[in-house]
Amino acid sequence: MRGSSLPAGANTSCSSPPPTGTWPTCCCRPNDIPPGLQLGGGPRSSVVDAARRRVRMTRIETQKTLADILETGLRAHPDRIAVDALQRSLTFAELDALSGALAQQFQQRWDVRRGDRVVVLAQKSLEIVAAAIAIWRAGAVYVPIDVQNPAKRTEYILQSVKPKLVISSQAALDRFAQVLGDLPTLSYEAISALPRHAGAPVDPPVGLEGDDDCMIIHTSGSTGHPKGAVLQHRSTLVYFHNHNEYLGFGQDSRGMNNGPFHFDVAIQDTFLPLYFGATVLLHGDLFLSRVMASLIEKKEITHLIAVSSVLDLISKDEACMEGLRHSRLQVLVTGGELCDPKLINRWLTLKPDLKVLYGYGPTECNSLCTTYVVRQPDPQRTRPYPIGKPFTGMKAVLLDEDRQVIHAPQTTGVLAMAGPQLMKGYWDLPEETQKALIEFEGERFYVTGDRCHWDEEGNLHFDGRNDTEVKLRGRRINLNEIRDALLAHPQVRYAVVNTVVQDGVAELFSFVYSDPPATPTHAELEAWLKERVPGYMMPRYICLANGLPRTSTAKVSERDIVSSVVGVIAKDPSKTHLVLDAQGGFDNPIQVR
Repeated sequence: MRGSSLPAGANTSCSSPPPTGTWPTCCCRPNDIPPGLQLGGGPRSSVVDAARRRVRMTRIETQKTLADILETGLRAHPDRIAVDALQRSLTFAELDALSGALAQQFQQRWDVRRGDRVVVLAQKSLEIVAAAIAIWRAGAVYVPIDVQNPAKRTEYILQSVKPKLVISSQAALDRFAQVLGDLPTLSYEAISALPRHAGAPVDPPVGLEGDDDCMIIHTSGSTGHPKGAVLQHRSTLVYFHNHNEYLGFGQDSRGMNNGPFHFDVAIQDTFLPLYFGATVLLHGDLFLSRVMASLIEKKEITHLIAVSSVLDLISKDEACMEGLRHSRLQVLVTGGELCDPKLINRWLTLKPDLKVLYGYGPTECNSLCTTYVVRQPDPQRTRPYPIGKPFTGMKAVLLDEDRQVIHAPQTTGVLAMAGPQLMKGYWDLPEETQKALIEFEGERFYVTGDRCHWDEEGNLHFDGRNDTEVKLRGRRINLNEIRDALLAHPQVRYAVVNTVVQDGVAELFSFVYSDPPATPTHAELEAWLKERVPGYMMPRYICLANGLPRTSTAKVSERDIVSSVVGVIAKDPSKTHLVLDAQGGFDNPIQVR
């Protein structure tokens, strides 16, 4: 079934679907449909207008910017701790004073003005929180980048954004001294030594508005260089309010930072709670069950936000997790990558009053833009939970191979998102921006490249990326179908399915990780798959692994998995049952035992 077509420039190379059946209260009704969008004859609309959801977005004053991020906490409880770094902390009043003094330094010493970029080589500390707020109060643009980046990648970003100032620990500044050259720098240590009440309060620069740029978050780029998604003050505040309709952060809430500050998860777990007057805990990123469970209990954490792979690390030791049964934890947010439903079920079984939010959203949409609420465990579920419905004001369409909006449920296509959370574009990359942002019916849509389908209730389901569909021996195969079959196995914790080319012929391989000693054998997995997928979808190679490679943001690095497994297979293609020993770390070649 087809509706309106998108412009010829739309970057859509895959098929996609929408919702059908009766309309839930969260979806748009026929009179919500944008003018000119032809509906065909099936479900009412391929555009889900989340502006008609039952919970209306809190009004966002147009004059507000992130320079006002501490306003709620300062008004409600200035002497309450805003950021707790275990050994050190800052109250809302102290954080306000420190960021104000720092903003004055930016303006007076380095002539930082409205729209200037300030780079932070991101390391978790009280100082990076104060620095970000000071950057916004000075009217400048916060540009956090991974302190673990190779020198050439850091150099590329610096040359692109042309910062007025670079901030980090003195050790990091020394390590990048050759790359930084003559750029002005400021150390965390110098920030910490600033007088907390120096000077008068800092007012945002005259003319600072919601449409001004507030931050640039870099992601991997298809060109081989990182691309910086430019986010604006208003779009970020809209995201704060949209997500908080589900999160419920209030002045008595306590969250914890689990995301690196160069990663958009830090927007969710640090700056959003602060905006609503909540306290944020910074910890040492030691994601052991006993450490995290102890922190959650002792620090009375009410909200836990963690990408799926980090949540899995936290959940390893069930005995340690048992202590959370009577904790203050109220809300758990996960997503950002594939999440095994068994993991969500484990938390809901442990703490029946917990609300789990399974979300989706690229950096280009200001972190999260859809969510699904899970209240009860579903032991029978083998496929991942839905990623839910769009946030208030956000719209979703699914596109087929002919750039048509799809109206049938259970049909996979490419997801495109529109609405007030969208990025402005990629910094200094007009061609990449043009590919990613398309105009349709008077609105800008971001083409995510993610494949999704609608169900009959109007929920989106994530089906993988564009590149997860292959054609082998004349048959079209979606690799995620095989992956989902593997993940349904009770002992499998993570799975990757891809192809390897041997003598010009493409063959399927599967990578399977499970917690020892409950590791299934090759024969058991083959028998399991034979019951669930046709013979032409059976992987030739099955690789059992005892570890997972991770990126600097703690996500599982599927790129490293694929390259390592392909390399091992190439050494001896005749071996189809492989055991991959990752004890030496994924920086080194994985060895076959």
